[in-house]
Amino acid sequence: MSSSAPIGPKTISPPLRLKGLLQGGLLELQVHLAKFNRQSPPETIHRIRVLSRRQRALCRLLQFSGAPEDFRRLEKRLKTLTKALSPIRNRDVSLERLKGQEKKFKEQAGGGGLKFLRKAFRKRLKNTRRECLAKVPKRKILKILGSENTLQHWGWLSEEILERQLEKRLAAASEQVLKQWRQFRESGRTEDLHQVRIGWKNYRYTLEIHSSCFGIPDKETLEQFKFFQDRMGFIQDLGVLKGHLVEKSIRKKVPGKKRKRMGRFKNYLNRALKEAVREFPKTHGVRFEDLVRGGIS
Repeated sequence: MSSSAPIGPKTISPPLRLKGLLQGGLLELQVHLAKFNRQSPPETIHRIRVLSRRQRALCRLLQFSGAPEDFRRLEKRLKTLTKALSPIRNRDVSLERLKGQEKKFKEQAGGGGLKFLRKAFRKRLKNTRRECLAKVPKRKILKILGSENTLQHWGWLSEEILERQLEKRLAAASEQVLKQWRQFRESGRTEDLHQVRIGWKNYRYTLEIHSSCFGIPDKETLEQFKFFQDRMGFIQDLGVLKGHLVEKSIRKKVPGKKRKRMGRFKNYLNRALKEAVREFPKTHGVRFEDLVRGGIS
């Protein structure tokens, strides 16, 4: 399921389109997960997490009175998968952001190279991969994905019920995002913007489901949702990078003579993060709120 996916022939009913989204996503997840191991590249881990989040959104949509209990069980397993892979993904992204910020650090703060930090981050990433892979319930999830018999029976879901459930979900998601956005505007805290981003992703995934089933909103609108999610993601990545810099496991790998430079980089990163958080509502605030209120209209 993606914003670029075709809506499909009009002869296919929305419930069957929904079934196709779920089956296609679960099949792709099954393929990636079967090949997943300690050497899997960052792109594979990211794809598994995106797929699991999208299928969780579908399962949550289908958890209402009269729906099979299997969706609740599947959503729970997928949540475990997403959570287990989060530390690996965070460190993969931190390493990439470190590389990206190094050049700016040299130019803006007159700092030297950060090769010593990149080396420390790589070592910690290697350990994190080993630790987290032990927590991934790979066999249990593959067993569920391979024996999902609920998807063989779809007659219980009508177009009317599906549309009603989607509109209910969208209204709740929109209200939640606006509430989180007001909290962020009042506080200006990075942590509150992160909560906005979490709600925003849930809202966007639900909109994508509605678009795939009923044709609205259009691709251009969904691309704007992705743009804001990416901008908030960049800010979140800087915050995660900042957190990793102060970890004991990182600091003890930094040579004593390099710690002063590391301190200057932390100060630079603090300034960059504060500026990004401060500028986001100034630059994007109006369009952001319009998108949330617009929804499927």
